[in-house]
Amino acid sequence: MLDIVHITNKQMVFTLWGLFKEYTRSLGKEDENDDLPVSIFTRMGNPGTLLLVAVKDNEFVGFLWAQPVSEFGLNYLRVSEIYARQGMMGIKLFERAIEHARKDGFDYVKGLVRAEKAEAMKRLFKAKEEAVLISVEVGYG
Repeated sequence: MLDIVHITNKQMVFTLWGLFKEYTRSLGKEDENDDLPVSIFTRMGNPGTLLLVAVKDNEFVGFLWAQPVSEFGLNYLRVSEIYARQGMMGIKLFERAIEHARKDGFDYVKGLVRAEKAEAMKRLFKAKEEAVLISVEVGYG
């Protein structure tokens, strides 16, 4: 069974280190400095930061990290590229991020996904077209 867990404890980030390292490797990069996990850890105290983890059979199998940013006067969440390639996991993470954004009063959720997933995500979430193919922006304001 797949569960989506909202991580709010900064110390829990340490237990997810392996997941973040695997994500970095999946992008074809070796991160000797642990930039991604350190960045997530240091920003966990910022208001609006969202860390969702997909758990399957008691194993961490995917994550979504989002931070509020402002651009052209609109607030939205920028969502990291979805880690996992296991069925509907990325969609479930993205849906949860949208729920979080709505609750916190954001106008948009902007996420980066693999190019082959972008069109499906745009159709599913009725997202507006973006200049960059792999960017999906969902507005609901």
